[in-house]
Amino acid sequence: TKPKVSPFFGVLLDLFENMRTGGTVRLPLSSAGSIDVRSTAQVVGNFDLAFSAGSTLIYDPLSVEWGVVWKQSRSATTLQIDYQRWSKYEQPAMEVRNPQVDDCNPGPCGLPVSPSMNPSGLYRDIWVPRVGQEFELNERFILRVGYAYRPSILAAQP
Repeated sequence: TKPKVSPFFGVLLDLFENMRTGGTVRLPLSSAGSIDVRSTAQVVGNFDLAFSAGSTLIYDPLSVEWGVVWKQSRSATTLQIDYQRWSKYEQPAMEVRNPQVDDCNPGPCGLPVSPSMNPSGLYRDIWVPRVGQEFELNERFILRVGYAYRPSILAAQP
């Protein structure tokens, strides 16, 4: 696969002395691979096999994130919400297209090839809420804890 670049943009704003807010937009990225096969085999008779296949190797959805940090004297509270556009998800399943078997002399071909029938599903966009707390234990150590709820990208069970 060839390296790909996906741009992202962000902004950070000081609302008050102890409060900041910011957001990031990451544009979607997908990387697909394809292969064209043409083979002549002479194992049992002669036959030519030809097909093309393709698959999405990497998929990263459009993501919009917004968060707020509220600083207290020795701690900080973080709230964040992410929107992820999974409805455009491209599955990483190899798809065989237009299989053809030719030149089966003598007699019929003993190699039936069917096109792919990969599992498919309906995907949905999701919202991911996050909350976090930071505690300054001393000048050198800070403890961070948090929680995020990430729902399934599947709209229904496959």
